[in-house]
Parts: sequence; structure tokens; C-alpha cells
Amino acid sequence: MKNPINQRIALGARHFLACLFFLVFTAPLFAQTSTITTKIEGIDYKIEASTDKGTYEIKISDGDQFDVTRTTNYFTLSAFKSMVVNEHINNKKARKIAAGDLTPLVVNIDAILAAENQNLSDSFLELISTLYNTPDSGQKIAEITLMDVVDIKTKSPITNQTLKINSAQLVFEDGTIKNIIIEGTNPEGEKVIFSNIYSIGITTRANILNFNNISLNPELSKEYDPIKLSEVIKYERKVDLRTNDFSPADVAIVLYPKKTQELFKAPSAKLFQLNFFSDFVGLNENNPNGLVQLEFTKRINLWTTRTDAWFNSGKGWFTHLLPSLEISKIEENNRSLELSQFNNGGQITNYLNPLELYRYSYARISNEINIYDLQGPSVSVHLNAFGGIGITNVKDTVLINTVETAYDENVNTLMYGANVKFLFNPESRWSYQLSSRFTKLKPLSDNFNFASVEKNVYNEKANDMITTWEFLLSWNTGSDNQIFGRFRFNHELKYLNNNFTEFQIGYSVFLKTSQVNKK
Repeated sequence: MKNPINQRIALGARHFLACLFFLVFTAPLFAQTSTITTKIEGIDYKIEASTDKGTYEIKISDGDQFDVTRTTNYFTLSAFKSMVVNEHINNKKARKIAAGDLTPLVVNIDAILAAENQNLSDSFLELISTLYNTPDSGQKIAEITLMDVVDIKTKSPITNQTLKINSAQLVFEDGTIKNIIIEGTNPEGEKVIFSNIYSIGITTRANILNFNNISLNPELSKEYDPIKLSEVIKYERKVDLRTNDFSPADVAIVLYPKKTQELFKAPSAKLFQLNFFSDFVGLNENNPNGLVQLEFTKRINLWTTRTDAWFNSGKGWFTHLLPSLEISKIEENNRSLELSQFNNGGQITNYLNPLELYRYSYARISNEINIYDLQGPSVSVHLNAFGGIGITNVKDTVLINTVETAYDENVNTLMYGANVKFLFNPESRWSYQLSSRFTKLKPLSDNFNFASVEKNVYNEKANDMITTWEFLLSWNTGSDNQIFGRFRFNHELKYLNNNFTEFQIGYSVFLKTSQVNKK
């Protein structure tokens, strides 16, 4: 006869994997799309752009016979102009052949680009603005303007020049300007690009005033000195009710000289991030890790200012808070912790081990604060402190002096300590994190003995410091959602042989409100 508990676990696992499959493979359905119309040399075109997982698909049609689709990983102004003009020429050739004219078509690509330059630039801006911005905007938070020129200085020989600014690309993310690329032309007609090395804080008034101290470095040529962000970008805050955060929603924008663009808060506020996952070790009915677990987190930006550090990186202090709530062991099986027993020559001692209290906790509430943040182009280091409480149900019946005594109590345990995280993020679609966490446990109960056993020796002074090593691999499926795999090794700091492992596969989403603050 089949074990009903095993059947329930297997059914729950199938439901979990089915939900995971649905979320993963329906994510592409929510890819962003933008459509515009334009006219090139008297021919009307419809251009549709869509993006999903870092890939862009561009469709160009004239509403008649011409209809092409191109795919690219790089969607810049120059690439857009070249693509549209080349397809326009192909369309003219096709029309000429369809009319029975087989003579070669003579064209001057540079002349077309020069004649249609402003039209194509405006079309690209409209396409990008629609592609990366939602139709309903939240609260207006700022206006941003790109300067048309900036003074630059060569290193050797030392000369002053004026750089004509052509465009700027900016990515806003998590209260920072994550990436900014300024493209310009020097007096010799050569392209010059300046960009940031690390994320630039933008949440507070002090962050914005600090633009005078933020350097943008040359990319294509090292002969120029860095320029200051305030010399090329004008960022004007818009004061409103219920906000002390002047950063816009996560968005990518393209700016052109002397054109002002409005920035808005997200139309749907992110309440918190939800991770739901299954622990493969917890599929064993005798394991307390849990078949299905939930984890709620909310990042709150504090002081996002960063300054220059070592090896082309930026450092920051107290950058954010991270409150979290973890609910483990959703199903009923094996939720409670039983008392451990130590037999010393026939003398039985009932006790609780702090590591087991941590392992069997069905709820953990904590708050993490960043202490130090070092961010480079693809690697970052975070040092954090945290404090919280874990709740564990202790349920058992034991003999004490030949009297049967029943226990059914929720034991609260204070948890506090520090962790260090190394995040490797070479590209936006995936990341790898290695972390080490040191947790001090202080059970809040007078009803139990708290102790540890090392090499079959009872230690009344419990090993209440535990270490957790974590390996986390994340993959973005689009928008804010991620698939992740996480392995944890937990052990007593003083005695490695008292340990347990967790191997989790899950999905991460943002839960949002549906209210929109109108402009």
C-alpha cells in the first residue's frame, strides 16, 4: 500500500513544478512592443520593435509588398538608421523590379542618411520612449535634459576642446543610474564616448547635488580627461506629496541635446519580492526543510551615494535596508521539533540544540542593513548586518522522573549577526552569488535545556553561533522575474560535524499594487 504522505509530497511537487513551468514559459508573452509610422523619400513605413530577454526584433513594412523582420542584440541610434535606410533601398529595388525595370538602381546611402537624419532620429526616440515606458505613468518625479556641448581636455598635449554631444543612453534601476553612455563628436569629427564605471545614486537631493563629483570616463580613446555628470545632464527634481525618493521607475531612455524628458515613478508600486521554492532535501518526509517555502523581501534604499574606490569600482555605506519574512514547511508533515536526548550512563537528559531550533523554525522575521558596498563593472561585494527572530514549534512527550510530560510550545529565538556577499554579474540575464553568514542564536525560553553534543560529549554551553555558506545562481526570465537555484550548508561554528544542507529551486516575482497616480 502506498504511503499517503509520500503521495501528498509527490502531488505537491508536481503542482509546484507545473506552476514553475507556467511562469517560465509564459514570461515571453509579456515582452514589450512599440509601433510607429514614418515616411522616407515619400514612402510610408510602419516600424514595430519588440524586446525580450535582451534581444530586439524589428519589423519594417510599407503596407504593400514589403515586409521584413530583423533581430539584433544591440539597438542603438546608428544601428537603427543604418537598418531602416538599407531596408528602404531594398524596398526601392523590389518596387523597380516589380514595375519591370531591370536596370541597376543607383543610390547614395550617405545622401539619404543626411536627408533623413532628423526624421530617423525622431523616429528612434519615439520608438524607444514607447518601448521602455508604460502607457500609464505614476507620479512625475523629475525632468532630465541633455546638454548640446561639453568642454573636454586632452591629456598629452594638454589642450581644451569642445565636444558636440549627439545622444545619451541611460538605464535607471534600483534608485540608481545603473548605466549612462554619452556619445559625441570632437572637432576632428571623431566619435567620443563617455560612460560610468559604477551605479550612480539618484534617490535623494544630496545624490543629485553630488553630480558635480561624479566622473564619466572616456571609452574609445584614453587621451581625454573624465568629464563630470553635471556638465552633460541637467536633472530637476519635482517635489510632490508622499515622496522623499527622487529616482524614477526602472527604465531605459535615450536623450538628445536640448530636449527635456519627463521621468515618473512606477505606475504599479512594488510591494515586495516573493520567492517561492521547494527544497529537494525537504522532499524527504522526515526532513523539516519544507516541501514548499515562501520568502518575502522588500529593498528600501537609504543612502545610494557612491565614491571612487579601487580597481575601477565605487564604494558606498548604508545603501539599503532589506526586511524579510520566510515561511517554511507549508505542509503539515514533520513541522515540529522533538526534544533530543543524551544518555550518560543511564541518566537521560532532554535538551534542545540551537542549530536544530534554527533548522525547524517555521517562520523567520529579520531586517538586514547594508554596512559597506563595493561595486565594480561585473563584481560587487556587500557587507551587511542583520537581526531578527525565528519561531519554532517544540512538541514532544517525555518521561521526567517517571512522570509523562507533554510539551507543545512555540520557542522564539533571537537571531543576529553579519554576512558578506560576493555577486558576479557579467551580464544582465544571469548572476552568481557566493555568501557567508554568521548567526548568533539566543533562545527565549526557560522551559528547556539548551546544549550541544560534540563527539558524544554533552556540552551544557550550547554552540549558539552558526555559519551558513550559500551558492546562488539566478537567471532573469524577463521583466523583474527570476529562476534561481540555491545551495546552503549550515553548521555550528565550533563543530562542523553538526550540520544540515538545503538545496532549493524556485521562482522570484514582484508583487505590485494596481493603483496609478495620475499626472
